[in-house]
Amino acid sequence: MDADSGIFGHDLDLSIIILIMNPRTLYSSYGTALVLIGLVGYFLTYAKSSLISGLVTGVIMIICSTLVDKFNVVKIIAKIFNVLFLGAFVWRSTLAMNAVNAGDAGKLIPALLISLMALISVSVFAISILKPEK
Repeated sequence: MDADSGIFGHDLDLSIIILIMNPRTLYSSYGTALVLIGLVGYFLTYAKSSLISGLVTGVIMIICSTLVDKFNVVKIIAKIFNVLFLGAFVWRSTLAMNAVNAGDAGKLIPALLISLMALISVSVFAISILKPEK
């Protein structure tokens, strides 16, 4: 690997993604991902809680993305929601994984999807913190 290549041996590195991702795009992508994961969870398990949690958290982040350029305080509000959602996803993921470990195989898909939501939440928070303010 030469000095000009990125972490994974490619020219595109995570730092480039962080630099080109503006808050509106970041939070709308995050919201869309949450909605899609909620829909996938609903169609795979028919759990209304998956649909509701995905739609509610996703729509809140999409609303934040539409307002983030208009009001500076929305950047802080979006980060607060992001951390709150992260906490909820980690908590729910832990409960679901404990159920899987106790023998409830039906909780495996929800546990994986909620863990994915938590992973995306951590990534979005890291990008929002690492992104230099203009």
